[in-house]
Amino acid sequence: MISYRYSAPVLARENCPDAHSIMDQLAEHVLAQSSVDQAMLKLHRQGVKEKHGESLDGLDTLAEQLREHRRHLQKEYALEPLLGQLSHQINSLVRRELEALRSR
Repeated sequence: MISYRYSAPVLARENCPDAHSIMDQLAEHVLAQSSVDQAMLKLHRQGVKEKHGESLDGLDTLAEQLREHRRHLQKEYALEPLLGQLSHQINSLVRRELEALRSR
């Protein structure tokens, strides 16, 4: 017979708010929103913050981090300067070829 042992999940973050803080904030949002669904959506979007500085980022924060990372990558790997340089070199070559053809 196969047996299984279950245990609590290991959190990847050490400075994560505890369940009591999360439930307290959820209760506050439920009272303010009058809907558990709306309160859960707000917690997902805004994240959970504790008075002691510990926090669990929300989807809005993660989305902003992704946008910033994307901007950084676009700036780092921008092709416009390279394409502009190639365009200038091609135009220069075409001009020289036309001048060579005219001089014949």
